[in-house]
Amino acid sequence: MVYHLLAFDNTHTAIAAQNRLKAVLDFQIMPTLRELTESCGISLRFLNGSSEAIKKAIASSDMDKTMAHLYYIDDSVSPIHILPLDW
Repeated sequence: MVYHLLAFDNTHTAIAAQNRLKAVLDFQIMPTLRELTESCGISLRFLNGSSEAIKKAIASSDMDKTMAHLYYIDDSVSPIHILPLDW
């Protein structure tokens, strides 16, 4: 499966992002992938939409994007393909 993943530096930011983005974007809450160690353990998985749509939604909120990390994930291959995306 291919998707975008938003991982957070702390739980407070993860919960705040969920509250701010739920009206704008479709996502699922999931545990952060083991391969991503700089996270609090909570991530948002976006199955639909582009990275630009996600970036735009975050920019329009008052969320501190330095506390979040956006990734392109392809878990249909082994090892899993993780591509960090710039803001």
